[in-house]
Amino acid sequence: MNIIPISSYPVQSTSVPQAAQPRASGSVTPFHSMFEDALQNLNQANQVKDLDSQLLATGDVDDIAAVGIRAEKAEVAMQLLVQMRNKLLDAYQEIMRINV
Repeated sequence: MNIIPISSYPVQSTSVPQAAQPRASGSVTPFHSMFEDALQNLNQANQVKDLDSQLLATGDVDDIAAVGIRAEKAEVAMQLLVQMRNKLLDAYQEIMRINV
């Protein structure tokens, strides 16, 4: 049985994204940069998922579980981006309801 070390997979590190890391007091991350980071993470996750799908279809995958995990990470990234969009739209609608 061939055991492949985890470090050999071409996946981004699972560290906390820069936008989600705690900031010094008084420092605020703009929403647009957090949204852009989430969009980039989604794009990277989808690219990895697509590559995994191709490798799985050709039979070049040794670890099917890792493929499933990366596919689920792409799904979670999509759900995060959709929820961020929903919160943005809710905030916009709330602002539009304010009487001036």
